[in-house]
Amino acid sequence: MQESPYGAGYRYLRTIIDPLDEDQLALTCPHCPEWSIRDVLSHLMLVIDPNRSEPDGFIETVYASVMNSDPEAQQRAAVVRDEYWNSAVATARPLPTAELFERWERSIGLLDPGERLPISDFAVHLGDLDEALGHSGARELEMQTSALQGYAFVSNGHLQANGLPTVSVLGTSPDAKGGERESVHVVSGPTYELVRALTGRRTIEEGNELLDWGTTPDDTKVMFPVYSWLEESRRHERVL
Repeated sequence: MQESPYGAGYRYLRTIIDPLDEDQLALTCPHCPEWSIRDVLSHLMLVIDPNRSEPDGFIETVYASVMNSDPEAQQRAAVVRDEYWNSAVATARPLPTAELFERWERSIGLLDPGERLPISDFAVHLGDLDEALGHSGARELEMQTSALQGYAFVSNGHLQANGLPTVSVLGTSPDAKGGERESVHVVSGPTYELVRALTGRRTIEEGNELLDWGTTPDDTKVMFPVYSWLEESRRHERVL
């Protein structure tokens, strides 16, 4: 039986995480500065935990935090989203690492392979962990294609909500196409780097260097990332 993209990502994650001791797991993950490496693992486990509860309308809140024409409403939704996840991660923090992985593996067995959100989120945070630990294997994983498709959809939703031209997003891996496919504006580049740009893990200067923007207007380029461009002062550094 062929391994799922999520399963392949989890197997790779264990190769970079298992050698770490508890002190190393407690180090801050630079792309998620409020969380440690272990907190990121807890978040990923909780995303697919069937026993996790969330407030009514939480998915709508998540989308309102990224696809919104009202900056103040978007910020309010982002606060609710972040408060929920910080609280959820805090409840998982006391778990022994072995139990965290046991719960995660049980949930993987129940995961619907057609669910885009969990695999997209996993791909992004696996990239965060990979870069923090000085690895690069996440770049080649099939899940990056799903992440490109998912986040390109959200990016275009945000552009449309703000009356801006939409884009077609074209990566280098098979089937790595997303966004508004009929758009005359095409943003292309390595699949992994498109995902990093779409999720605010790159500065706009890095985006200009790594991606081909074609005829994309400047105002669309500025709002291309779902979570805004990374500030130069917060550029990623390895933790180990």
